[in-house]
Amino acid sequence: MDDKNIVEMMQMEIRIPDIVQEKADLTYEQIRTERTYQKMKRRKINRNRRVLPLVAAVAVLAFGTTVCAAGYLKWSRGLQNEFEGTEEQRQMLQTEQIAAPVSPEKNSVTSEGVTVTAQQTIVTDQFAWLSFKIEGYDLEEGKEPCFDEVHVSIDGNDGISYTSHFYDGLQQDASGQFVYEDGTRAEENASGGVVERFAGQDGSLEYIIWINAVTNDEITLIDSTADVRFRNLGTVHKAAFTPDLDAEWELTIAMKGSDAVREASLSEPLGESGAIVKHVKISPISIQVDYAFAAQEFTIEATNGDGENIQTTDHTEPPLVYGVRLKDGTLLTGIMGGGAARRYKETDTYMTANTTRHILDTAQIDAILFQKAVPEQDGPITEENLYVVPIE
Repeated sequence: MDDKNIVEMMQMEIRIPDIVQEKADLTYEQIRTERTYQKMKRRKINRNRRVLPLVAAVAVLAFGTTVCAAGYLKWSRGLQNEFEGTEEQRQMLQTEQIAAPVSPEKNSVTSEGVTVTAQQTIVTDQFAWLSFKIEGYDLEEGKEPCFDEVHVSIDGNDGISYTSHFYDGLQQDASGQFVYEDGTRAEENASGGVVERFAGQDGSLEYIIWINAVTNDEITLIDSTADVRFRNLGTVHKAAFTPDLDAEWELTIAMKGSDAVREASLSEPLGESGAIVKHVKISPISIQVDYAFAAQEFTIEATNGDGENIQTTDHTEPPLVYGVRLKDGTLLTGIMGGGAARRYKETDTYMTANTTRHILDTAQIDAILFQKAVPEQDGPITEENLYVVPIE
């Protein structure tokens, strides 16, 4: 499904039953920053037609290839905004081969005067980010860039889930306000949304693809090859794509990556939820949790687009991962990003795997935090709102 169709789908008005809305509220509370962002603008998502279920969309960003004097990569504006962390933590991702450069000489294609260059990858066993630099496209001020079609395959396998977008230059300050990279307050347009700055100082654009392989056992991201095809470049407004270039760019990217993780086997019940945490797996940029949790089915009353009353069924979910506690007592909450879930009915087990917005020093984590309740009146998250599961 391309940009135009996804935007049109996202802009349809859908009536959501209360119980489904409650579940959605709990899910997206753990990615509070992105939920705030969604209130101000709608993102477009590129996704192949065989996209897998239970995948949470998330804004994913990536970085450039300038090498610092110390031999480490300078992150691009996009990824440095997306992943909170120190310079040492970013260097650690490169040292552990999670982050790696892509040779621009072998991964750059020019068509109709526009050059698309693969810059860098971030790869774990379940998630991958690909960053591309777009040069030679003169984006009109106030317009939003868009490819008409993006297709991704891994080692020739098309059955993957992925999202993609152009980086818009927006960041959030400590108070949650949107600012530009120079720290100035983001401007508002006539409709009350924020004015994006897609072009960098050199006029280039940055395009990010995020790959989610959690629910696909046939795909291995580490040491894999990604084939990416972009087709037609233009702008989009209110779900309408306006082409400027009839062109195609195809690139083949060799990805590295690392599956180094910290693991712990547990048997920790989460209050009266019925869920028991059995196993956790933590990488510097993701957390996977396996629960013992019997499927509990319930009926949903809903209204379809024609105003007809319909019934469907859904299943309850265990308390979601909300963050981590460090050995010095620091709570890193609201750091969870996109991911996926799998339910194994035959064994009454449930698995979730999500990226994090904060680069983690896994050795400094002493507990995993699960959401118990949402604070009243948007108050701060404390341990009273959380299930705290210590790990050794």
